[in-house]
Amino acid sequence: MNILKFNERFPDEKSCIEFFKEKRLKERVVYKKCKGLDHY
Repeated sequence: MNILKFNERFPDEKSCIEFFKEKRLKERVVYKKCKGLDHY
């Protein structure tokens, strides 16, 4: 993805943050230190 496509997909910081929040929730991040799945 180049910078132009990136700016089209994420017109502001909020949309970018929301995208990665949703992605993180779907993929179930596992924390290395405690092996936990919950995050706050």
